[in-house]
Amino acid sequence: MNYFIFPKYNDKVFFYCNELRHDQNEKAWEIYVNPEDCLVALDEEVKKIDKSLEKLPTVIELRKQKPQGFKKDNTISYKGNILFSSGVILIINGKILMLQRSKNTIDPEKWTSPAGRCDLDPELTGLKEFYEELILINKKERKPIFVKIGSDYLAIKKIYKNTLEKKKELGDIDISEDNWFQLEAETSTEYRSLLESVTTKFGSTLFKGKFLAYLDEENNTLELRILAELKVDERELENMEFLNGEREYPCRLFSLDEFVKMDNAKLVPAIIYFRDIVSKLARKS
Repeated sequence: MNYFIFPKYNDKVFFYCNELRHDQNEKAWEIYVNPEDCLVALDEEVKKIDKSLEKLPTVIELRKQKPQGFKKDNTISYKGNILFSSGVILIINGKILMLQRSKNTIDPEKWTSPAGRCDLDPELTGLKEFYEELILINKKERKPIFVKIGSDYLAIKKIYKNTLEKKKELGDIDISEDNWFQLEAETSTEYRSLLESVTTKFGSTLFKGKFLAYLDEENNTLELRILAELKVDERELENMEFLNGEREYPCRLFSLDEFVKMDNAKLVPAIIYFRDIVSKLARKS
């Protein structure tokens, strides 16, 4: 799955699945991807790049479809060509870090976490999007901050380094890896209880991970998010600067109180789902 889409089609061609199964009792999702029928083009322009892409559906076409759900006992099965995306929600000292989407995209100018449609397995896609879309800087020391998420991160470091190299606004900051601050993110017990097991079956190959999972039926997309938390000294947090790695759009922390009060019109669906859960947790505590 991770070598199925050619690199030249990066951010242009993605996977869709053919079936989803959700065991509500076990809090477990299964994503079935048929290697013979699984690719979607970003738009009509992408289909013109190569004759092999001409017959692919587009993202907009699939977003308009509605998954057909069938319930048996505690398991709901959804059949159809269903998109799936992945990303990372980063929480720092209880505050939610979000990026604002551009004007010329789906869900324009709405706030989101780093995320994107899957062109790799869900966990690797989520991490790739995180390190491509988000840059953290220690303002006082003028050094990049690398947030370690998970155990396998050597390849991910290359993605982050490439993001730093492309960001001209970093100016005289030394972006060499030896100069990075490294922080390790974890998931608290409170948020860990929100995660569900997700198994992606690509032919006979399995990929497993733990995610916040939400099926956005309106847009025919299974939204998966890794929940990562940093706990740092408040003075250290004051010295952090957050930059959008790909575009010149805002990137900022929202306090829990700000976050739970945000209007639906300002958030993408996956973040609305997360906000509603966080709001319930806040009321219970």
